Amino acid sequence: MCEVIQAMSPKEINEAIAFREAVLGEDGGRESVGSDASDLDPTTVHRFVRDGSGSFVGVGRLVAPIVVEKGKEVIETNSTIGPIVVAESARGRGVGRAILSFLEEEALASYGRNGVVRVEGWVSSHVAEGAGPFGYTVREGEMADRPLSRGVFRDVSVGTIGDALEGPPTA
Repeated sequence: MCEVIQAMSPKEINEAIAFREAVLGEDGGRESVGSDASDLDPTTVHRFVRDGSGSFVGVGRLVAPIVVEKGKEVIETNSTIGPIVVAESARGRGVGRAILSFLEEEALASYGRNGVVRVEGWVSSHVAEGAGPFGYTVREGEMADRPLSRGVFRDVSVGTIGDALEGPPTA
């Protein structure tokens, strides 16, 4: 059993980013996101799982919603989860599901209104195909700036975290 931990120090965050990029680089067809401004934003939550030897086996992040002003219109984006990346050796053991559940809980606690929060994930097109079992819906079309990505979204409420995951998350 592995524990899902929040990365708190700059060293842990940088290790999580390096792990994410290394795994994405090894996976043909998965788009590397590179390190971006969201990674180092103090509102971004990074979660990771280490195996018994202390090596990373999974990472994920939650990016806070942002407010964008376009003229007189104010647009607030949804919280964004992802990418969630799991080492090939740890896949199928619930690591990704556990990270997803923790990040959904954090999104609900931090950004929820009236017990509900809408979260989005930008995932590789082939990963989006499997989003349904997690309660996510794939949006039509692909992102223009990330042609290998598709948007998925889910309304998370107090009673839905873990529902689509067939029980409580474990890793």
